[in-house]
Amino acid sequence: MIRSRAITATRLAHAQLAQGAPDAATATAMKVPAEAATQHARVTRMLQEFGAALRTTAPGYRAKPAVTGLAGPHRDDPRHR
Repeated sequence: MIRSRAITATRLAHAQLAQGAPDAATATAMKVPAEAATQHARVTRMLQEFGAALRTTAPGYRAKPAVTGLAGPHRDDPRHR
C-alpha cells in the first residue's frame, strides 16, 4: 500500500510540474514516505526523474536542500536502478 501511494504521489508531482506548478509539485513529492523511496526501486527512480525534471524546469530550485535530497542517499545503490 505504501508503494502504491508513493507511486501515485510521484506521478501527481510530475503532472503538477508539467502544468507549471513547481511549488505544488515539490510539496507533493516531499510527501512521499522516505521508507517507500528506500525500499522500492521504482519509487526511487521516479523521484530521481522528478528531481531531474524539476532542476531542468525550475533551475532556481537546485539550491534548495529538500529538492537536492529527492534523489535520496541510495541513488548510487545498484539495487535501486
